[in-house]
Amino acid sequence: MILISKVWEEVAYPDSPEGDQDDPCYEDSGFEFTDEPMTFRDLIYHIVREGHRMPSCYPPDGATYEWLSSEPELDYRTGIWRTTSLHYARKNHPRSAKYWRKAMIYAGIIKK
Repeated sequence: MILISKVWEEVAYPDSPEGDQDDPCYEDSGFEFTDEPMTFRDLIYHIVREGHRMPSCYPPDGATYEWLSSEPELDYRTGIWRTTSLHYARKNHPRSAKYWRKAMIYAGIIKK
């Protein structure tokens, strides 16, 4: 088992014609779950099926300080962009770090 945390972030921008993307009018974030035990298969499901395919750095190397984010999704009713990110939990046993990297390789984020 590997411990994973999932973070969400919501951002909305003003509806002005100039659309200043550097100054959001609404921001909020929080944890969807924290230190959730997952099997390797569950982790791959979250990465591939839920679209967490954007690494926090380039080129990704699978280090424990890297995270994987989803593409921002727009809620057309509210105008809020929502992004979720998967993070390797710090409470993991040190030997679990290799599975974080292997999951990135298996999902095609890291090229061998």
